[in-house]
Amino acid sequence: EQLPDEASRITLNPQVRDPIFGQPVAHVDWRLNEADKHSAVRALELSLDYLRARGGSKAQMITDVSGGAEAWTFPPAAGALETGDHHMGALRMSASPENGIVDVNSRLHSVDNLYIAGSAIFPAGGYANPTLTIVALSLRLADHLRGL
Repeated sequence: EQLPDEASRITLNPQVRDPIFGQPVAHVDWRLNEADKHSAVRALELSLDYLRARGGSKAQMITDVSGGAEAWTFPPAAGALETGDHHMGALRMSASPENGIVDVNSRLHSVDNLYIAGSAIFPAGGYANPTLTIVALSLRLADHLRGL
């Protein structure tokens, strides 16, 4: 998973509008750093080693990552073994509005009747796929809302 980066953000793109509703579309400005690149490359190398040890002689990494994180483009070339990316943390959970967007019950600190379910509330990514945690927190939120 990628490390949190305060420079990453989601904004509205005033130049591009949704063709149906006419609203500005989201623009994701996602920053990768050298540690992110290193982790992704290492995960790919381990995956390739595993595949080759089991007869995957055609397995290869064809994405050029030599230029550093700034040169890393997504998506990689067609057919490339690639990493999985999970955008998380845009609406971080925290005990206070100074440190995040939602409280421990997934309610926006600034709006009394707006709750969020999904990986956007994670303060940081874990080591792997976020689905089970998303489901657990969503069920927890449902129980909380039922009790209101």
